[in-house]
Amino acid sequence: MIEILNRCESLEAEYKNEAQRDNILCDGNNINTPHCYECLSSGFYTNTKDTYDCPIKLSLYTINYGPIYVSEIYHFLKKSQLLENNFLDITRPIEIMSLGCGFGPDDIALTKYSNDEQLDIDFNYVGYDIESWWNTITNTNALPIIYDVLNGFDCNNVDILFINKLFSTLKNHNLDGQFLTELQVALQSLPNGAFVIFNDINYWEMGRDDFNQFAIANSLEVIGKYYFNIEGAYSANYTEIPYIDNICEIPHNFTHSPKLTVNKSIFFLYQKVV
Repeated sequence: MIEILNRCESLEAEYKNEAQRDNILCDGNNINTPHCYECLSSGFYTNTKDTYDCPIKLSLYTINYGPIYVSEIYHFLKKSQLLENNFLDITRPIEIMSLGCGFGPDDIALTKYSNDEQLDIDFNYVGYDIESWWNTITNTNALPIIYDVLNGFDCNNVDILFINKLFSTLKNHNLDGQFLTELQVALQSLPNGAFVIFNDINYWEMGRDDFNQFAIANSLEVIGKYYFNIEGAYSANYTEIPYIDNICEIPHNFTHSPKLTVNKSIFFLYQKVV
């Protein structure tokens, strides 16, 4: 995570300097720190800004939310004991697929958690995302694989399918129905016993309940529903994840201040049943 944060800081400075040098405007505004932060924050609840095709916005997004997104997944793994309860006796690598993976916070969390807990588990991780700028953030052409999951995907041999912060973004763009259609087809190839992890905003208008209804109707059994008890978060019959702090190391002399406590997020854990 340190390498990614340092790279994002450098990219942000580089592209801001280029924009200022070439007098490039964004929405009629100069490209500067206040405007870029406003653009970033407005994307969470409006469909006009919820895109990440700008290297500055992508860098700021990763800087501000990357460490805590990794931490949220890490805390979910700790509370759910998903790996300990289901994969310790498997000698082959666990096959992980992540949809809309971005810089791969689930990959980072899985690796760190497995190492911290000294779990004898190996992973094969594949992540898909539509935004090619993520390859610059991760500094590799292997993560993510640049692909639009709305064109369909195959879940053959997948042990754990992550859907992190994707569904709410698609819903903002009225693409949630198309995604569920493709997911319904893909679930037919998902092996029985495989797990699906849905991680998104704990707010019904952002698709939380819609996805749960879809999952139950498509052979996914609810194993657990988890939430972070912050900001009056909706809890229903959910299980509280009691850990809220960042677990990622922040670079020394870092000029930004990443968010260091969890967001109002939920994790729904499903298992495919016959």
